[in-house]
Amino acid sequence: MPFLCICELAARFEDNLKDLVLDYDWEAMAKMKNQIAHPYGGFDFDFVWEAAIRDISDLTIICEGLLSI
Repeated sequence: MPFLCICELAARFEDNLKDLVLDYDWEAMAKMKNQIAHPYGGFDFDFVWEAAIRDISDLTIICEGLLSI
């Protein structure tokens, strides 16, 4: 659920986030919300785990940088 919330926020604020952090694929993060929330054909735990492992560390760095602005 926490990762779903992060994806939801990325979708909601995608345009603002694109202006703040140009080199991150916010659109992909926003689309991931739909893959997690609406798992047509079954929920893919491996997909969510891999995405979380890959993206959470990047998002942590981005958020820490934004807090220092």
